Amino acid sequence: MSVLTWAALLYAALTALSLSVSRHSRDVFNGRPTLLSPRSLRWLGFTGIAASLIYCLIAAPSGRSWVMWFGALTVLGYGLNTALAYVPRLVPLAGQCAFGVALVVGVMGRPMG
Repeated sequence: MSVLTWAALLYAALTALSLSVSRHSRDVFNGRPTLLSPRSLRWLGFTGIAASLIYCLIAAPSGRSWVMWFGALTVLGYGLNTALAYVPRLVPLAGQCAFGVALVVGVMGRPMG
């Protein structure tokens, strides 16, 4: 497991969690109906956050894994907050790309490059 795997999963989970809030969903989707309900987005968000923490603890079992995870949570949260403020229409695409990266890198077992 690489840092890219759990960080991308964490960003995708934060995106799902933020889109479960009606105000952000209204800004992003412009009032159009979505495929997932706010309850399912909230469930996906919390599950993804827990999974990213578990992956981080597996990848770096020492005490520094907690510091890395909380640091990534902070930085990715600020990035998502900025994206919701300035380019809300790109937030779902960025979340889907992050989930795709987490899936591909997690399956491959090593980062691309």
